[in-house]
Amino acid sequence: MNTLELLYEAKRKLGVSSDYALAQKLEIPRQRMTDYKTGSRQPDTYTLTRLAIVLERDPMSLIAEFEASTEKNPIRKEFWKGFLLRQNSSLVAILILALIYGPFYAQDAQASYQNSGNPYNQKVLHSVTLC
Repeated sequence: MNTLELLYEAKRKLGVSSDYALAQKLEIPRQRMTDYKTGSRQPDTYTLTRLAIVLERDPMSLIAEFEASTEKNPIRKEFWKGFLLRQNSSLVAILILALIYGPFYAQDAQASYQNSGNPYNQKVLHSVTLC
């Protein structure tokens, strides 16, 4: 995703229409928004992190994505590309585990709720009262 797409998506998500309003929400100078839109400047780590939070994305992945696309040094460019691959592989593994174990956990939780008549785990509730 390029800078213009990120800014547009953030505007949409925040429900603002002007660059000035977006700059205020991101806590950056308005002139910086112009620099981003003209391509004379790339977002810094702070701005990328703020955008990631607004867009409900992982800040480190967004930073790595931008670094991989803008880095001139080929060694560093490859580092960021590799980082993105590892990041995406980890996400896929987590999703697979959630798909595999999610239904079993949901069944156990449902059975526990039906057997106890209480949605709270008695052991956890007991240990909390002892603290």
